[in-house]
Amino acid sequence: MGALSFKLIAPFQPGEVTVRASVRGVSERIVVRYVPDLREMIAVGLLEGRIRSDRFNPNAIVPVRENDGFEEELKGFSKDFNGGRGRVGARAAMYLKGKVKGDYLLTLAYDSDKDTRKQLFESIDPNAFYPVYGDSSLKTKDAQSTGKLYVRLDKGRSYLLWGDYTTQDTNPARRLSQYNRTLPGLRAHYEEGAVVANTFVAQESFKQVVDEFAARGVSGPYSVSNPNGIKGSERVEILVRKRDQTSVILKVTPLAREADYEFEPFNGQILFRSPVPSVDDQLNPVSIRVSYEVEQGGKRFFVYGADAQYKLSDRLTLGAAVAKDNNPATGQTIVGANLVLKLSASTEIVAEVARSKSLVNTDPNGFNTNNSANFIGKSGEVDGNAVRVEIRHSTDQTRASAYVQRADEDFNNSSSGLTGGKQEIGGAITYKATEKLTITADAQRSEDKINGSENLAASLAADLKLTDRLTIGGGVRRVDQNAVSVAQQTINNCLTTTNIYTGSVAGYNTGYGISQVGNQQIDPATGLPVICNSAINPIAAPAQSLDRTSIFLRAGYKATDKLTVDGELQNISGTDPANTAKLGLRYAATKNIDLTGELQREFGGDRNNLYRLGADWRVADKTRLYSRYEYAHTYSANYGLGTGPLSRAFALGIDTQYMQDGSLYSEYRLNDAASGKTIQNAIGLRNGWNVAEGLRLQTSAERIVSTAGNATALSLGAEYTANPLWKGSGRIQWRGDNANTNWLFTASAARKLDRDWTLLAREYYSFIDPKNGTVDTKQNRFQVGFAYRPVDNNKFDALGLFEQKSDQSADKDSDTKIISLRANYHLRARGGCQAASRTSASMNYCSAL
Repeated sequence: MGALSFKLIAPFQPGEVTVRASVRGVSERIVVRYVPDLREMIAVGLLEGRIRSDRFNPNAIVPVRENDGFEEELKGFSKDFNGGRGRVGARAAMYLKGKVKGDYLLTLAYDSDKDTRKQLFESIDPNAFYPVYGDSSLKTKDAQSTGKLYVRLDKGRSYLLWGDYTTQDTNPARRLSQYNRTLPGLRAHYEEGAVVANTFVAQESFKQVVDEFAARGVSGPYSVSNPNGIKGSERVEILVRKRDQTSVILKVTPLAREADYEFEPFNGQILFRSPVPSVDDQLNPVSIRVSYEVEQGGKRFFVYGADAQYKLSDRLTLGAAVAKDNNPATGQTIVGANLVLKLSASTEIVAEVARSKSLVNTDPNGFNTNNSANFIGKSGEVDGNAVRVEIRHSTDQTRASAYVQRADEDFNNSSSGLTGGKQEIGGAITYKATEKLTITADAQRSEDKINGSENLAASLAADLKLTDRLTIGGGVRRVDQNAVSVAQQTINNCLTTTNIYTGSVAGYNTGYGISQVGNQQIDPATGLPVICNSAINPIAAPAQSLDRTSIFLRAGYKATDKLTVDGELQNISGTDPANTAKLGLRYAATKNIDLTGELQREFGGDRNNLYRLGADWRVADKTRLYSRYEYAHTYSANYGLGTGPLSRAFALGIDTQYMQDGSLYSEYRLNDAASGKTIQNAIGLRNGWNVAEGLRLQTSAERIVSTAGNATALSLGAEYTANPLWKGSGRIQWRGDNANTNWLFTASAARKLDRDWTLLAREYYSFIDPKNGTVDTKQNRFQVGFAYRPVDNNKFDALGLFEQKSDQSADKDSDTKIISLRANYHLRARGGCQAASRTSASMNYCSAL
């Protein structure tokens, strides 16, 4: 036994923080609540002015453009005079934070010249301006607001906020009525005693868009459907869907901007720090879901909502929520109520009801077009109800859970996790009857009222441990699927559709990009592709329904300390009766390497076969390198009792937990030159495995062969962080499928030349070769920057940048070179002169704070 002690660094804002500690594969999580630090007041501000006078007639000269120096610097307060020949401009900005009224913490920021409505949660972009600043200070994000004013007032666990916020409720009992938006406006949180409440209101012209598309085994770039996304409003998640029932989501992993993904410098497409596999280590399909706000234009409208929880007793908690979007094109109202009832220390019930009302398929501009199969042929206002009940029980002897949830056909809430027309009932139990006898059972019935699919699966088994090495067991399984459900697994008319994509919008901050480089939209109602071309791939007639029952016997024998053998005999009755035999092996080659193999053969019927090979290498405490190969014909659906096309798949990748649980910023720090977070955001990779001290590799490979089309993806990356004076990373990725051949290459290096000089260089290259005869797309950016910042005497400092960008596609052929230099000479401690020059403009000015 031992004890581990450590110190936590508080965040810059009060709130909940999840702390995770892992030791030798055992992990624990706790939630730490931070209250405001009632610090003494700190205030920083500036006033700036400028006057300009022209001798020319203002009507005879070129109008001032948005990015001209004067307009860019001072436009908050400006006025023309002398018939337009002169202009005066001023700017005021301030930031203050500190204790007021004894027990309140006030945070306030104002900037009269802020360029609003371009970005939510504004922060310093590591891809913008100069690549390196020679400054090792740690930068935090406070007072984030799309508007010119930000105000936050904290008291204990409660706060009042005017700025940017997300509306997501952290109450785990609230799922069906969950409303997750990113908005600027007013938000309040109250938490005292038995009451927790939230409310928000915003007046904007934003519309939420939710895109889901299949991952491709590479880092990207990935596009979304709308080019007008508001930067900073995105919520990016990795979804794993059940391979035999794609409407079921097994896992959702939220990602963090800059740490897990960034935006490439041409079209603003999403580029992940590590490859996103097409399938996980169990060959379940992986997809990417991006929720973001779009500037719809037109008159602004109100979006508002509120939720509350009240703890009636130690056993019962009640909750209610409402959210309303008054968008004339996509209006939506969601109301709900929930409760949590603790029957005992080990048993609790969660229940929830919700109702949604929304507009679909009515706006001529397509703002409320819903491509889901749920709303084909429907337009106007739709409304529906949803309900769910869940019970959980856990003791040393019994672990059990059961749930039921259903939604009306017109229930429409993308944040709920339940789509309209679904009805699901399920449960599972593990009961340890004695020290040697364990009984397990599970059942699930799902029905889709809209497309008519029905799916039932249930099993009951008992396992008896005869000796320390031998375990025997047996039981019964049943699968019942109607023809529609079977057809969804056996046919797919979307993935082989000819890929046609348009040109892209130039510019870094033009949204999220519109080049559909192989992106295949996923219908959240079914988990299947939504954009299909029936002329190219006609949909086959529905398959035969499936009704199979099996009786099985199984045994597991630990032959040696390293080798375990599993076997199973199964008799299947009903549709296509047959007998099967399965043999599995697991071999612990070393302490950290496991090899597995499985062979299943059918006797009678169609004599279908299944082959599986796997390997797992635990390269670190939280990192596992895995490979899987599978050849299967027909074995599909629950328990492998279903039907499906011939498929082959190979995958090699990394399963690591630190992507969602922590960061590696400290490894990237360049003393006196750049903080670890800054350097990792500029050059770092993600999801690698350590091969030596300071050397991390990133490898993945996958090969998918199926009737829907073949695809191969390969990736290799390396990252070096051992040297305290320089860090570097590079990666190369290739993917080939029926639509495109894609290449991606990136390389980055940061170097502290001496105490005063810092250098950072980056290379980005993307090549797309379409197989439909259209023109290739080539994009390349090379960037190198330096910072001169004397550590001992910072009288003079300078920044420099050279950048070359080339973009060649069907509608574009550009080559741009940028040289930029900026220098400061400090006349005294509180003032200075600054000179800046670029290839296209120059200016000189002095300022004092």
